[in-house]
Amino acid sequence: MTWEETAEKKRAYVRSQIPSEWILSSIPSVEEARNPTEFLDSVLPEDEKAITSKTLLELKDEIASKKLTSYEITKAFCHRAAIAHQIINCCSEIFFDKALATAKELDEIYSTTGKLIGPLHGLPISLKDQVNLEGFDSSIGFVSLAFKPKTKDEVSVIADILSDAGAVFYVKTCVPMAMMAPDTFTNLYGQTVNSKNRLLSAGGSSGGESSLIGCGGGLIGLSTDIGGSIRIPACFNGLFALRGCTGRLPYCKVTNSAAYQPIVPSVIGPSAKDLTDLEYFVKTIIDSEPWLKDPKCPPIPWRTIDLPKQLCFGILTNNGAITPHPPVQRALRLLKDKLEAAGHIVFEWKHPVPIKTIMDNLNDIYVADGYKEAQKLAGDSGEPIIPQLMAFTDDLPVMNVSQHWEQARLKYETQQAYDSAWMATKEHTGTGRPMDAWISPVWETTSYPAGQCKPYHCSYTYPANYLDYTSVVMPVTTVGEEDNVAADYEPLNSDDKETKELWDYELFKGMPVTVQVHGFRYEEEKTIKMVKEITKVLS
Repeated sequence: MTWEETAEKKRAYVRSQIPSEWILSSIPSVEEARNPTEFLDSVLPEDEKAITSKTLLELKDEIASKKLTSYEITKAFCHRAAIAHQIINCCSEIFFDKALATAKELDEIYSTTGKLIGPLHGLPISLKDQVNLEGFDSSIGFVSLAFKPKTKDEVSVIADILSDAGAVFYVKTCVPMAMMAPDTFTNLYGQTVNSKNRLLSAGGSSGGESSLIGCGGGLIGLSTDIGGSIRIPACFNGLFALRGCTGRLPYCKVTNSAAYQPIVPSVIGPSAKDLTDLEYFVKTIIDSEPWLKDPKCPPIPWRTIDLPKQLCFGILTNNGAITPHPPVQRALRLLKDKLEAAGHIVFEWKHPVPIKTIMDNLNDIYVADGYKEAQKLAGDSGEPIIPQLMAFTDDLPVMNVSQHWEQARLKYETQQAYDSAWMATKEHTGTGRPMDAWISPVWETTSYPAGQCKPYHCSYTYPANYLDYTSVVMPVTTVGEEDNVAADYEPLNSDDKETKELWDYELFKGMPVTVQVHGFRYEEEKTIKMVKEITKVLS
């Protein structure tokens, strides 16, 4: 069987898991339905929209009070996800029958015993493709890994934790080949598009996950991040998201490319429509004591944080590599003005080490094996490397151990320089303590045309991975009439010139505009709470 035949067979199989009554008679054109979220709202029943518009915690209470059943909630999200997949191509695995059976079983347990089995009892949770479930593929974007379902012994620890908490799994979501692109395209599944604008990218590598949640087909779900893969799609789809520090949430038995690369490991975390839901979800996982199940998790219980009344923020408006588009610049100004009006301290923060140092070393770390793993997995089926990864497929050298250790040394020294610069900000805050966090764009634009990947544009997301800082993504505003201006600035370089030329108000109108808030290492609780405060001052 050719790779094309295998890919077609897999796509047909996924589609076959959608009930026939949920199959659209025709797919509307982009002109007819440019905004997938609005399209879903126009075709789905009112009672289901009432369910999918609620937060996870609201639905949790509805189950507890017996106003809604898990079956009703799960069916509403399965239906919305089914229509969403046909419009945005977001699902790598669909298993609605299994989800509805699980939901029915949970309802029966609650009806019989009067007890909920856990803090996520009956709530639908979506999963990025690489989270292993028994009986389903984790193809991570390779044709050669299709139709190779995981066994019971291979199930991800974090999936077991969520299942034990009562979660209902119903879909896994699309990723790019090797999960190493800020756009979501594979030869296996094709192009995933944005939940707000089908002309634009969903981001990557967790593009399927964020686009599903962004259009209301999910409440909250798991993504992963080694260079921005949680945050970029959350940014493009207007979600809250957490890039926690290495090991804070368990990665054990999650399928990955370059799985055991030790210098800058991938981390796992949620994207969500609601920040309080995100906090509750993360606390639920940490309360399960994941360090007893994954030896790479530090034994840090969930901590209650009391914030000072006056917070101190650095703000990075331009990293010296790529200039943000007008809406992103406006969002940063808006945040600064609102925070200062609320009595908080905001000052300009610059990278203490040139961003190019981080970019160059991190990119070299990614391809330390000469990108041989990806080339082999693609070669096993005969499929070509996707265009989004062509920058990594030149004749790359394989690093020897001494060279890899040198990469680790440079990273460690850069971390020390940043930590020292962070502590030195106490001279600027006026409070006698260092800044509590620093704020920056997630990406220089609010998305870009689907399929037109710019791998060198991860300059705003790379620092959190390289330095292992906590990062929380938060929506600030949307692209509106006040952004209908020219990108009036002198480009810093050829990449910046290309970004400037991409600015088109009509293309990006209505798109969400987000920022990321960087907390210090292993300060997930504090950073989430600070984002709550920032969200409050914006309202």
